[in-house]
Amino acid sequence: MEQSIDTNNKRLRWPLMCVLFLVALVALPTVLKDLSRDDYIHKAYLTGQPMYPVAQAGSGLAKESNPPGMLEAINGMFSFSGMNGEILDEAAQWGAVPWWVAEDIQLNFWRPISAFTHWVDYQLWPDSPAAMHFQNVSWYLFVLFLLALLLKRSAVAVPIIVLTIALYGLDVSHSLAISWIANRNIFVVTSMVLMALMCFHFWRGESRDGRNSIGAIVGFWVFLALALLSAEAGVAILAFVAAYLLILDRGKWIHRTIIGGLVLVVVVVWRLIYRYLGYGAANNGAYVDPLAQPGAFLQNVATNAPTLLFDQMIGVDTYVALMSPETFQLQVIIAWVGLVLFTLLFLPLLRADRDARYWYVASWIAVVPSCAATLSSGRLMFLAGIGLMVVLAKFLHGLIKKSDWLPESKLYRGFAWVFTVIFLLGHVAGNGVGWFLTIQSQLSDRPIMSALQKPAEVEPNPEIAQVFVNTPLQFEMLYVPSIANAHGKNIAKAIHTLAPAWESMRVTRVSDNSIELESLSDIGFPLASSLGISESTKKQHMTYLYKKADGFFIDSDTEFHRGQFFQQGDMGVEVLAVSPEHMPTKIKAIWPYPLSSKKLQWFTWDWESKRYDSWPVLAVGESQVLKGPF
Repeated sequence: MEQSIDTNNKRLRWPLMCVLFLVALVALPTVLKDLSRDDYIHKAYLTGQPMYPVAQAGSGLAKESNPPGMLEAINGMFSFSGMNGEILDEAAQWGAVPWWVAEDIQLNFWRPISAFTHWVDYQLWPDSPAAMHFQNVSWYLFVLFLLALLLKRSAVAVPIIVLTIALYGLDVSHSLAISWIANRNIFVVTSMVLMALMCFHFWRGESRDGRNSIGAIVGFWVFLALALLSAEAGVAILAFVAAYLLILDRGKWIHRTIIGGLVLVVVVVWRLIYRYLGYGAANNGAYVDPLAQPGAFLQNVATNAPTLLFDQMIGVDTYVALMSPETFQLQVIIAWVGLVLFTLLFLPLLRADRDARYWYVASWIAVVPSCAATLSSGRLMFLAGIGLMVVLAKFLHGLIKKSDWLPESKLYRGFAWVFTVIFLLGHVAGNGVGWFLTIQSQLSDRPIMSALQKPAEVEPNPEIAQVFVNTPLQFEMLYVPSIANAHGKNIAKAIHTLAPAWESMRVTRVSDNSIELESLSDIGFPLASSLGISESTKKQHMTYLYKKADGFFIDSDTEFHRGQFFQQGDMGVEVLAVSPEHMPTKIKAIWPYPLSSKKLQWFTWDWESKRYDSWPVLAVGESQVLKGPF
């Protein structure tokens, strides 16, 4: 830990204010943005509007509102499938989820503290997305302020504190969370964890008389509970507590063990209550439950953890979701090699500075809970990234100031300076371009559903169902009703999606009221998130992101069988053939009326124009090949 450093308020105040002002300057343009995706679902829920119309009603979304009370709102806002599957049933009835969705899918999160902040939004300024975005920016600045206070209490040098806040605060991977109102929970939970850590450091560090530390003890347990009730990411506090007890705590081992055990007990009790109340994620490809699926979770840790840590180090989000399986495997190897090199580079600092060791070890452990999410991105690194930024700031400061820990070896110093120049150029360029693009995206007037553009002359009719023969991203359909309702637009009576557009397929009309789709790949329609795409490219492509997002609907263990039949509204789907991986290779869709009925509008996705086109229904016996993306 840095010693004999004047970290008084006067020395820290102005540099910190300058950094916070700079962060605010780049983040504030997000207040110009409208709602986005989950924000619309939350708006529908908190204002009492139905999220999905009843297909048979034929009258679109109801206009009457019945907003939930505060307790119901804060406990149910992040329940995307419904505590008893009722929301999923409504979504399936209308067609927001596809016919292949897992029947027992569960995606319910218990985040009452974070949900309360959204409930306040809709009590005070329900029609002002700008005010809601401003609350996000305020929470982010509060996180940076708390981090500065925590480092100051740890006697970290003022230049290191300021550099840490700059590196962390201007990290472009945070921009998505800042600009997405629904992602506010990550700021809330990070704030609670930082306040808990401040109390914990004071309790176990500076204050040894029980009288002075009683407030810190009580504060730690209170903020620990609030962190767990803010978001599931709060479990990452275990990493910081464990690292502190192992590296910084000077108390007796028996005392450290008891304290660590008590923290673990609190987390376990929270988890048991969480499950007892019906919350959790199961039978979907978006999240992996570490307890229910330990094998899949460990596989995620082996691949996602290194990429998340490495991306944080180099200051660039490599968008692994856009990568082909082959390219992703290469990225994982590069990440592991890069992390080994980083650790070797930091080794002299880590040997000499116990505080640096604490932050580095805590970050490596804290990244583990983030691996429960299969769609990896830098926005998952809010907590784990803190320690990495502290170590990077200490390293850069020590190199420039020629600290005592710096080896005399010219080879090491030369390599360290080369790394520093590349690191700073990468961070400045990467974050500069990234924030510019983020700001530009806030200012641009883009269609609310750019991924679902249809011919301008086709207006959704509440009396007519829309059939999408192939779709690149079924996930976007989840948001259509709530977005349309918020913007006063019509929606179709129902949506029928036949198959994903990731593979080439042959479409054949076999009768007046039925149509068959046959995949032209050996693996069939790769609905499970664990399966790749047969027609693949090693280049980055949006198809891989779409497929990962659509993995939300079924988990990797889902199997289909010949003869299975699925009913969704007026449409029935029969599985005619399956691949060795138990994925459908041929399906038949059936309606109780002719395909040419005025009750249906037909669309197909075109990869060249990247939009849906109206599709003339085939004659009986006629076939057509729809090409995949590559």
